[in-house]
Amino acid sequence: MHAPNSENLMPIGAAVELLRAQHPDVTHSSLRFLEREGLVSSTRTDGGHRLYARADIEHILLIKNWQRQGHSLEEIRGFLAERSALKDPALLSRDFLDLGLASQLERAGQLILQADRIGMDPDVIFFDVLQPALARLGEKWANGTASVHQEKEISVLCRELVTEITLRHSVDPLTDTVFISACAPGEKHEIGIIMVNGLLRQRGHRVRYLGPDVATVFLIEAIKANIPKAILLSSTVEESFSGCLKAVDAINEQWPGERSPLIIVGGEIAARHAQELVELGAAPIRDVRMIVRLEELLAPQ
Repeated sequence: MHAPNSENLMPIGAAVELLRAQHPDVTHSSLRFLEREGLVSSTRTDGGHRLYARADIEHILLIKNWQRQGHSLEEIRGFLAERSALKDPALLSRDFLDLGLASQLERAGQLILQADRIGMDPDVIFFDVLQPALARLGEKWANGTASVHQEKEISVLCRELVTEITLRHSVDPLTDTVFISACAPGEKHEIGIIMVNGLLRQRGHRVRYLGPDVATVFLIEAIKANIPKAILLSSTVEESFSGCLKAVDAINEQWPGERSPLIIVGGEIAARHAQELVELGAAPIRDVRMIVRLEELLAPQ
C-alpha cells in the first residue's frame, strides 16, 4: 500500500479531471469498468481508495485513444499484449534497417507502423529508431556496404513513415501562432527537421515548412507573410553553416532588436558552432528533442 501522497500518486477524481482534457467522456465509473476488465490497475490506500501514478494516466490515455479509433476491448487486450513484447528501440532500429537493406521495404515499414499502432511514442520512433537507422545507413553507404539505390529507398521510406505517423497523431491547431521551419541555405538533409515539424504538429502547433536549401530571400518573404513566433533552421553539414549565419544575420537586420522573432537553429553543425549563433542572437539546440519544447524556449527569461 502507498500513502496518498507517496510517489506522486493522485486520487481518482484528479485522474478523471486530467484525462478529460483529452477524453471528455472519462468518468469515475469508466475507470472502474476498465479496471474490472483487467485493462487498468490502480494502487489502493489502506482505506481502499484508488490512486494513480503518471504512468497509469499514460496507460489509460493509450486505451482511450484505441477506443476512440473504434477498437474493441478484445482488440485492445491484444494491443497491450503486443506492447508488452515490443522490442527495445535500438533492436527495432536494427531490424528496420536490416529489412530495408534486404529489399523488404514493405515489411520494414509495417514494423514501424505496428510499433506506432501499439503505442510507441512518435518521438521515440523518430529519434531512437528511424534516425539511428539512417545514421547507420549513411555509414554503410560511405564504406561501400550499402548502394546508392538502397540509401535512397530507405531514406524515402523513412520520410513516408514520418509523414504517415504525423497524420495519425496530428491534432487541430491549439493557437493561431505560426512557426516557420526550413533547412538553411546549402542544407539538403531534411529528414531531421521533418521529424521535428511532425512532432510540433502533433502538439497542436502551426508549422509552415519551406523545404531544403532555402534561399534567405525566400525565408524573409515567408516571415513577412506569416509573422511567425519563431523560425526553426536546420544546419547539419559544415557547407550549410555559413548560409545559416547569413540567414540569421539577415533576419535580425530586417527585424532589429525586440522586433526579431526567436531564431532556433538545430543540427549537428549548429551545436558545434553554438557560441557563434548565440553571439548573433539565435538559440542553438544541442539536442533536437528540445525543439519540440517551444513553450520553454519562448518563455521570457
